Amino acid sequence: MLTREANRQPSGPTNDRSTIKSVGAFRRTVIARTQHGRSGGLIATASVDDWFHDFQVSLELHGDEVTHAEARSFRHPWNTCPGALSSVTMLDGPAHLLGPSILAAPRDTTCVHVNDLVWLASHRHPERRYEIEVTPAGATLGRDGRPMLDWKLHHWEIAGTGRLSGLAISDPRWTDRLDEIDATFDVREAVKVLRRAILVAIGYYTLDWDRIERGTDVPGEVMAGTCHTFSAGRVSSAVCLVDVPERRSRPRGADRRAFES
Repeated sequence: MLTREANRQPSGPTNDRSTIKSVGAFRRTVIARTQHGRSGGLIATASVDDWFHDFQVSLELHGDEVTHAEARSFRHPWNTCPGALSSVTMLDGPAHLLGPSILAAPRDTTCVHVNDLVWLASHRHPERRYEIEVTPAGATLGRDGRPMLDWKLHHWEIAGTGRLSGLAISDPRWTDRLDEIDATFDVREAVKVLRRAILVAIGYYTLDWDRIERGTDVPGEVMAGTCHTFSAGRVSSAVCLVDVPERRSRPRGADRRAFES
């Protein structure tokens, strides 16, 4: 029988300090870089590493055209996750159109985290590194070694008095609020990266992973229909492979709507 032991590997972040009581802080690293390829084009890559995921996407580009694309997983939370990777190999066309098209792709055949990496790789940054830390009280994002975003959270909503105050992480008004403050492309990218990390962190803090063995053990209103693994007909065969730190204290009353993306 396949169990989570089959996929257990040392997790990406180092659990070297705690936040609330014995709950380890959730950390995520997202890296993008572009290099010259062997055939005269460019290779744009993007990767994500956290307690659950270690994915990488690679796009081979000639001019603005994608000539080859692939995705790899070195750690994934469900045994069914690798089934979504092949969706990347079918990508082609202008790189600047990849972001909108991949983010609109059907969720039942793709992985939201891999899709995010395709979107990020399509920006063709020479080198960019995001370091993220999330607790129930706040979230920070650093870019290339410098602090960039620092949000206070209350019940997984933005706290404070700024224009983002009161927004839940999956609130549909994010685009409008960013338009109102005339956010730059770089700020919008960082906001999207941090919002995704918080969505993952909500599951890290609020779900009892010691009791989750299969996809059907996750409440249906939380993840149903959100990705390849949690699509109808597949979720019942999904085996949990997650190995997270010991957490004796969890925040209560989290808004489950925040899992929506």
